[in-house]
Amino acid sequence: MPEQPKLNQQPLQPDNLHNLSVLTPEDKQTPEYQRMRERIDSVKEEMKKVSEDESLAKAERMKIITGELMAKLEKAQRFNDKFSGSSELFEKLDLETQYSQRYETLKKINLLETLSTGQEGIIGLNHKEYPIPTRDEIKARIAEKEAMLEAKIEQGFTKLILVPFGTKLSNLTKSYSDTIKKHYQQGTLKATDGTSLQLDESEPLWVWDGYNDADANGNLIYYPKEFSQDNHQGQTKQELLDSETPSGGWQLLLIEDLPNLPAEGKGQTIGGRQQLTANQAPKEYLNKLKTESSYQYEQGLTPEAWLTIAAAYLEENNQVIDDWQGQGKACWNLGAYFPSSGSVSLGDWWRRDRQADLYRDDAGYRSSSRGARSSVMV
Repeated sequence: MPEQPKLNQQPLQPDNLHNLSVLTPEDKQTPEYQRMRERIDSVKEEMKKVSEDESLAKAERMKIITGELMAKLEKAQRFNDKFSGSSELFEKLDLETQYSQRYETLKKINLLETLSTGQEGIIGLNHKEYPIPTRDEIKARIAEKEAMLEAKIEQGFTKLILVPFGTKLSNLTKSYSDTIKKHYQQGTLKATDGTSLQLDESEPLWVWDGYNDADANGNLIYYPKEFSQDNHQGQTKQELLDSETPSGGWQLLLIEDLPNLPAEGKGQTIGGRQQLTANQAPKEYLNKLKTESSYQYEQGLTPEAWLTIAAAYLEENNQVIDDWQGQGKACWNLGAYFPSSGSVSLGDWWRRDRQADLYRDDAGYRSSSRGARSSVMV
């Protein structure tokens, strides 16, 4: 009886693949070996295909990633090109310094909170979160409006204000009230001439009760085109937030650096524009902003803007604005209107009552103790 092949004494199994190199010539003639050899060759071919597919997939992924990176690079270059053309405006505004100062001030007067994303910002009247705009976002918006803003900067609109417009109005009244009381207690509540001011600590800021929830219930109308009950063409805060105008929950404004509004006949002419002066009615101021070319792109303040400006100026300079019994005037806030009473928002410091006031008066009323402050939206 012929001798059995050694392969039959130790059957080939997948686990024995590493032993193939030591098989005898007789082993390699068996059907089992041939079948195993075919399986090995098949596995090698599959592995080769997988390797080629992976290389192809890697190449495709790299192509996609490279394309995405190039697109981002081109976008960044366009962004930088815009910035380079606007760098002179950034310097005129001293944007880096102003942004840092306004940001720190907003924190100090408790108008920023930490959002769910970890960013700082506000929660709007509509419960939506609005992070504070970044430097680069502001730069991009300035670059987009470069020609217009360059003209307004030449006319004296050089102070940057970040207004948390979307937050509840009551948050802003509380901020200004608390800031006034803090400075009084620190001995730093002063007029623009350095005079120390007295304060009714029980009510640092008097607010007309018509403002209560007026920004939420629609009683307060923003940016009217005219002061009329039936055709004001303004919007509620909710409507502005829904349309993300102005600027979502934040207003980015340029204003003149005027803590004291000019008296009648005392306004300067800067860049071909005469400053707004006292003793005109809100209807007259609004008409001037709408019809005279030197006031193009300007609009009146909202109560939110006036409160932010007042609190920030006090925090940064230890002085109140719009001290009408001192060197300033009360300020008509032409960007806010109460149609039910036909009245316009008004803010000031009142020495007699030892407090700041946020109130309103008739759109047709004029007084030598009242002026208006306009702004330019970035």
